[in-house]
Order: sequence, then structure tokens, then C-alpha cells
Amino acid sequence: MKVLVKVYATLVKYVGGSIMHESLEVDLSENSTVGDLYDKLGIPRDEVKTTFVNSVIRPPDHTLNEGDEVGVFPPVGGGAASRRRHEMLRISSLANINEAGLR
Repeated sequence: MKVLVKVYATLVKYVGGSIMHESLEVDLSENSTVGDLYDKLGIPRDEVKTTFVNSVIRPPDHTLNEGDEVGVFPPVGGGAASRRRHEMLRISSLANINEAGLR
């Protein structure tokens, strides 16, 4: 059976691509799971945070079907600079609240 797969961010290196968001058509055996797909693509399971199958988050033991569309994502997050920016945005948002807005 064939499924369409998009691999994102740091996981792209495992599928030999250099461009994210390109769909790959992957041929799998019937009754293959999301975990089997990781194995076929050479993606270490511990590097996957979230997998969507037809826009629904699914675990590695979820059985895939012909024509499923799969998105595979690693953990993502920002560093200290990202946290500082978020804190600055939060503080600046609070600064715009006037006294009347708090009642």
C-alpha cells in the first residue's frame, strides 16, 4: 500500500531530502503501523514527537491505510532568546491594559 508522507525540520535528514514539506510516496506492507513507517524511512523513533495521520495525532502503533497522508514532526522549541521574546511580548501586552480594563 502507498501512503503520502511529509517529514519536517530536523527529521528531513533521514529521508535524504533537503526541503521540508515535500511529500514522499512510501510503499508499505498491508497492516503497517506508523512505527513501521519510521523504520522504513530510517527515522529513529525517539526523535519523533508527533505524527499526524489525515490531520489527527496518532501513536506509533496506529495502523495505516492506503492513501493516508502522514506528517512526522520532531520535538521543537526555542532557546533562551525565544523565551525572552515571549516574556517581552507578554509584558508589553500587559502594559497596554489600562485601569478600566482590569475591572
